[in-house]
Amino acid sequence: MRIAALHRFTMAVLATERHDDLFVSTLELDRGEVSYSVDTLEAMSDRYPGATLDWIIGEDGVAGLAKWRNIERIHELANFVVLTRRNVEGGKQESSAIGSRSEEPGRRSSSSAGAIIYACNETVAVSSTEIRRRVREGEPIEAFVDPLVARYIHHNGLYREAYT
Repeated sequence: MRIAALHRFTMAVLATERHDDLFVSTLELDRGEVSYSVDTLEAMSDRYPGATLDWIIGEDGVAGLAKWRNIERIHELANFVVLTRRNVEGGKQESSAIGSRSEEPGRRSSSSAGAIIYACNETVAVSSTEIRRRVREGEPIEAFVDPLVARYIHHNGLYREAYT
């Protein structure tokens, strides 16, 4: 079962509520159709000219970057910030993504796009797949997600069936 976009949006808002430096955009919801990362980044680049855009992904997503729609353009528009659950030796890893370069976590080159930056994410030592499995099996998730998000998931009965 796919979780409706509105549920995902609401969980993102709840998870970032206490972070004044983050915001959740409705851009993809407002589009009302299939949304590709490149389209979202184009729109964000137009909306915030001159801004440095970072696209955050989990480390399990790096291997598939070369398959993303118009990955070359994505690298022109943004950096990838890869959240890892472990320290990256020497602060960086090599990637098979097209046109990318790796940088040390927390360090920026003079370029505002095209880097793959690894950031150790020690606060969440579990994948979203594992969180969904735990919900399906009736196991607690409060240690892994924001308490407001956990309450929202339980209140709305999300992820109780297999996620496809």
